[in-house]
Amino acid sequence: FTRQVPDALALARALRQEAPTAHLTIGGQGLQFLWSEVLRDCPELDSACMYEADETIADLWTCLVEHQPMDQLPGAYMRSAAGVVTTGGPRPPVVDLDRLPLPFREPSPGAYRGGHATVYTSRGCAAHCSFCQSGNYGNRYHTAPRWRWRSAASVVAEFTVLARERGVTAISIVDDDFLGGDGRGRDRA
Repeated sequence: FTRQVPDALALARALRQEAPTAHLTIGGQGLQFLWSEVLRDCPELDSACMYEADETIADLWTCLVEHQPMDQLPGAYMRSAAGVVTTGGPRPPVVDLDRLPLPFREPSPGAYRGGHATVYTSRGCAAHCSFCQSGNYGNRYHTAPRWRWRSAASVVAEFTVLARERGVTAISIVDDDFLGGDGRGRDRA
């Protein structure tokens, strides 16, 4: 989120001190349309993921592991060895959210504090309010539906994993727009 960007950049600077050759990337709504500026202002970062980065981060990992060029990777801004920032342009968002795997949720100290977890069941927002980050973040660069949702079966599957494998007893749904504005969300709920 926007208020966390300064802390994220400070973390990148600290990580660069500890791992001088690591590839450091950043992403999230807080960057909105500031990807190239963030790379300009924080030379410790190697790349920035645009919009929804599910496929971008997987492709970035593949490029790093297989030593492939990344300068035109869709969905990312990259800093070249010479310091030049390039981009492969935006990547279309995932329309069928059910085809994404469930989030990796590694158990760790402090995770699921009090038996609580958060879950996203949809993305985007049916509205297009000029003052709100949610509708503006991902809805202006693609022609996919403004509001995309996971099926009830997919959501229940994630709830089941959280309860059985992680001991979660309370779940907060943190969608920007749970109902989607046109009746489909109400049916899904």
